[in-house]
Amino acid sequence: GSVQSIGNRAFSDCSSLASITYNGTSEPEIPDSAFVGCNIESVNVPTNYEGDTFCGKPVNKIINPDKPVDPENQTTGRSRQTEQTRQI
Repeated sequence: GSVQSIGNRAFSDCSSLASITYNGTSEPEIPDSAFVGCNIESVNVPTNYEGDTFCGKPVNKIINPDKPVDPENQTTGRSRQTEQTRQI
């Protein structure tokens, strides 16, 4: 299944969380506090994502929404993710 919700401070102080890949087309209802204390360097979203931010972070519109994330090598469309990517 997929994640239905993320609560307050869910990834709080997860300093190894550097990148987020989100396959939705609009910003989810996730509190900004969910990522407090994280070192998020990039948020990758589909090219048809409707906004410019994800939980207050600027997004990179580079993911091909027709090709899902491959969990073996963390590639999505044209982008290659780090080991610290978390799918949401």
